[in-house]
Amino acid sequence: MTGIATGLKRGVWALVAATLLALAAPASAQPSTIDLPVPRVTLSPGDIITAEHLTPRAFIAHTVSHATIFGDQAPLIGKVVRRTLRAGYPVPINAVREPFLVNAGKASPVVFETGGLSISINAIALDNGAAGDVVKLRNPDSGVIIQGLVDQSGTVRLGVP
Repeated sequence: MTGIATGLKRGVWALVAATLLALAAPASAQPSTIDLPVPRVTLSPGDIITAEHLTPRAFIAHTVSHATIFGDQAPLIGKVVRRTLRAGYPVPINAVREPFLVNAGKASPVVFETGGLSISINAIALDNGAAGDVVKLRNPDSGVIIQGLVDQSGTVRLGVP
């Protein structure tokens, strides 16, 4: 029994020493954290993200992939949810999109400008499009399909800038 008691004492002392070493470790040994914006509530596809929808939450820095999630709240405001965002989880970059300025099936202003010439019509959008997207439209008078670039105002620009 003495061998067992001695072994137990050594085990207890080893545990005490390990605990003391852990407590005496510098604060830098603790994992660093990062605050990321997360939804307060579950957001559904089509919802527009507002500041009230988001709150910061601390995550251990090395456990998140910074290239695939939003690290700041500002770029999320005004974006449209593409797929369900669960409350309390980081927002993946591919889960949101810019709002559509041109909607399929709706009339959209189209402008062709070159030199001093400017031609404006309304055409029926065949695609949805956000600013910077190339969309197809149908001229309602001739039935011709045209293609142009959506600008920040929602106007589709044709031709070379």
